[in-house]
This record gives sequence, C-alpha cells and structure tokens, in this order.
Amino acid sequence: MGWNSVAVILHDHLHDIEKDAAFGERIGRAVRGFSMRKHRIGADEADARTENCVSIGSLKVISQDHASGRQVVVVHGNTGVALWDDDCPQWAVDACAAALERKGYKVTKRKPKPSASRDPQQHGED
Repeated sequence: MGWNSVAVILHDHLHDIEKDAAFGERIGRAVRGFSMRKHRIGADEADARTENCVSIGSLKVISQDHASGRQVVVVHGNTGVALWDDDCPQWAVDACAAALERKGYKVTKRKPKPSASRDPQQHGED
C-alpha cells in the first residue's frame, strides 16, 4: 500500500514550478525531509515558521501517514497542520469544529477528567 503525503502548493509560485526542471527531485527531498524531521535529518529544509512542515519554497509537506491511515489537515496562511499534531494551533481546531458544526454536529470540548481517587491519608484525613 505505501505512504501518502499531504502538501500545500503555493499558487504564487506556479511560474517558478513550471520552469524548475528539478522540481520532482525537490519534492522528493521535501517528502523525505518530512519523514525524518523528528530525527533532525534534513533539518536545514525545515520551515522557519513551524517544524510541522518541510518547505521547498513553493511547496510545503504538512502531513504524512501510511495509506491505511487517515490524515486530517487544515490549510491556512500558506501553510497547514495535521490536527493530531501535539502542538496543533487553536485556529486549526476551531476550523475543524466549524466544519463539523456546518454538517450538523455539536462540537464541545471535554471537561478535564477528575483527579485520581482521593487517598484520605494524603489529605490529612483518617
């Protein structure tokens, strides 16, 4: 089955892409760089705004998963983010919630779970 990558192509750079004979090679580097970003290999290509994507200027890889997995991404401001990233920004979560609400779902944030069962000895109780 293999792997899939999600990328944002910046339309403002289409004229450069059309002339770039090495564009395919650059996409390959970006995809491989995204795969290895957590190992700091290819870190020189990490986007200056976020380490959640790898940029080659006209294209940013923002998500990657096995073909049997699912990827949910939000694109905004010439970049994007996967919703399951630990540091997913609130604007992305809000966009996802708004999309679900337009489909008729009610979206609410879970209340924090209560702390573990109280141990009377820890609280000075007998």
